[in-house]
Amino acid sequence: MNSRNDGPKGQGIQSIIITNAPDLNETNFACWTSEKDNTATELKFKYNSDLQNLEISTTEGTPI
Repeated sequence: MNSRNDGPKGQGIQSIIITNAPDLNETNFACWTSEKDNTATELKFKYNSDLQNLEISTTEGTPI
């Protein structure tokens, strides 16, 4: 195991999709916080009522 986490590797991921999430239909805020300095970065979120899922991505479309 790698004992040191020195950041993400590769291309990253475009979005996180939480499925089977009808209880998240009223989501109105998403963010992530830095492990280094606890700064918060706002994320984009979109609930799909047909599929009952919540998609979370960066506001500028770059990988997470």
